[in-house]
Amino acid sequence: MILPPPRQDEFVGMHALIEGASAPIGEGALVVRHGLTLEQLAQAIHPHPTLTESMGVLARQTLARLQGLAMHAHHPVP
Repeated sequence: MILPPPRQDEFVGMHALIEGASAPIGEGALVVRHGLTLEQLAQAIHPHPTLTESMGVLARQTLARLQGLAMHAHHPVP
């Protein structure tokens, strides 16, 4: 996933170098085409077990990381 500043929740494109990449790339194309946010992707239903499930997992992990960075930016550790 490519997340550009300053809007860290906007997708501009993606790439996948794995066998069966057409499934997550297809989902990524829908995300980009419809302007979905990272949070919307994280909340979407992703079938298990499939490669498209990795899109939801990665979106949730990225959201958690961004929220953690934002929290640390406002509350610096001494």
